[in-house]
Amino acid sequence: MNLMPHCQRVAQNVSAARDGQLHGWARIITLLHLALCGPCRRYARDIDQIYSALQSAHQAQRAEGLSASAKQHVHDRVDQEDAER
Repeated sequence: MNLMPHCQRVAQNVSAARDGQLHGWARIITLLHLALCGPCRRYARDIDQIYSALQSAHQAQRAEGLSASAKQHVHDRVDQEDAER
């Protein structure tokens, strides 16, 4: 058994982890790989940003009944979070 997975496998594991489908040794080995591999860490961070943006868009779509100022506040907050990353 190879304890250090290839980056391609880690990319799959990152997506599985975001979906709550990565457990046990696969999760531990993936976290270890991310600690050691800068490109995979950046990929995982990018995936997190995509998921956050999609979640924000979904929440904004659900909030169609909000006032214009409330919608602007949501958009401003998303932009602020993006700038902080």
